[in-house]
Formats: sequence, structure tokens, C-alpha cells
Amino acid sequence: AIRAFLAITDDQDIAISFASATMSVLAVFATFLLGSVVGSRWVGLAAAAAMAIEREVVEWAADGWRDDAFTAMVALSAWAILRFWKRPTWGAAVLAGGVAGVACLTRITAVSFLLPALASVAVFQGRAVLWRSLGQTALALVVMGAVVGPYLVNCYIEFGDPFYAVNFHTGGYRQWYGEPAKMEGALTLVVDRFRNRPVTATDTALRGLIVYPFEIKWRGFDRWDPRLSRALFWLSACGLLAWLWQPTGRQALLILVMSLVPYMLTWALPGGGEWRFTMPAYPFYLVAAFGFVALVCDVVR
Repeated sequence: AIRAFLAITDDQDIAISFASATMSVLAVFATFLLGSVVGSRWVGLAAAAAMAIEREVVEWAADGWRDDAFTAMVALSAWAILRFWKRPTWGAAVLAGGVAGVACLTRITAVSFLLPALASVAVFQGRAVLWRSLGQTALALVVMGAVVGPYLVNCYIEFGDPFYAVNFHTGGYRQWYGEPAKMEGALTLVVDRFRNRPVTATDTALRGLIVYPFEIKWRGFDRWDPRLSRALFWLSACGLLAWLWQPTGRQALLILVMSLVPYMLTWALPGGGEWRFTMPAYPFYLVAAFGFVALVCDVVR
């Protein structure tokens, strides 16, 4: 995307802002698709409209970070996987795998939610179609691997580590923890946190998965009306709880929670709690908010 806008803008730095802004607009459309598959087209439209006018989202869009692109890819992946889960066909499997591969190319930590989400598609389809479901899920994983595979191979050839993009940061995390800086596997670092300080790590992880990403959202609506922020906060909280009783909602919750796993311990470190890191959760929160409104309207009707 950046290269395309560099060509359009004659190699000016503003190309980076154009790229992230374009991805931010794509994230709005992806929010619509996510809302449509979880709730209805009206839910998707309302959530997308809210995403489009949220001040924080708009401000970050022009800054040139990768988080707008990752937000779009998480929402698109969730839409494709939920669509595949609701209508398991071979074509849906190819689409889900392709979008998942692009999400991994945007940020390789996407595997934290893609693998569990695709596995759940295979497991929860029922015994009657188990083998077909396993075959379709395997196809999705093959397509995903074909898309992201060359990148992982290239990282291994260049750095000796296919997951170098993730593991590179572990040295900095060690320093923040007051330990000698050394690069290691990110999973090893996480396991060490839970082994050495289990209570603190568990508390930090639960807050990073459930509390912190949720409570720092919504303030972008204050410029419109503070009451809108408070209303969406509580509507989303109720909507997320309501998802526990809805099959599609439970699948969406799985994707939401697992997408936050890479940040569940780092959010409390210096610089690790920036708003943009948990931006991919916002489409889910907004869809849950307007999904709850739709649920209440259905009950009243």
C-alpha cells in the first residue's frame, strides 16, 4: 500500500499517511461486514458508522502506523471465518484461509486468534459432517500457509528464525522487566512470566484481555457527546455478555479474546499500552453494542 502511494505522490512521505488512512477506511467497511455476519446488516451499518466518526480512530488513521491495516485484517478475518463457520463450503474455506494469510502478513501475531478460530470451525460443526469439516479447515490452513509461507521462509533464511518479527522484541521486554536483554521465543518469555510470578502475570493477563482494552476505548465519542460514550460503553458491555448465549457471538468472543493475547502482558510495560495496539478490538466492541440494541428491539417487538 505504501509503495502504491509512493508512486502516486512522487515519493513523498505523505504516502505513508495515505496508506494508513486507506486501511482505516477499509477497517470501517470490515466492521460493517463483521456486524452483518454476527448480527444483521443494520447492526453492521451502525457499527461501521460509529467507527467512521470515532475521533481516536480518525486521528490515528493519518499517522502512518500499521495498526489501522491490522484492525481491518482482524475484522475481515473474523468475518471470513464466521461466514465459513455458518456456511461451511469449500469456497468459504479458501476465502477464510486467504484472508487469514494476509492478516498474518500484516502482523504475524495474528496466528494467536486465527488458529483457534479455524480449529473451532472444525470441532463444533457436529459429528455428522466432521470429516468434511476437517477437510475444509485443512484446506483453509493450506491456503493460509501458502500466503504467509514465503515470508516465514524468508525470515528463516535471513535471520535463522521464521518468527523473528515477534521474537525480536523480547530483548526489550526483558529489559523492562529489569532483566538482562536477550532475544528469545515470545512463548518462552510468556511461560517464564507465569512460572516466576504466577499471580501477578495472571492478574495482568486478565486485565489485558478483558478490562484495559475495553476501558480505554469510547473517549473518541466525547467530542460528539459524553453521553454517547457512556451509552456505547454500557451497551457494548451488555452485548458482549449476551454473546455468551449466542453461537455466533461465542465464536466472535473467541476471536476477540485470542486477538488480544499478544498484548495481555505487554500493555502494562512502558509504551506497550498505546491505544493503537488494541484498536483491532474496537470493531467487535461496536458490533456488540449495536447488536444488543437490536436484541432489545427484537424482545420488545
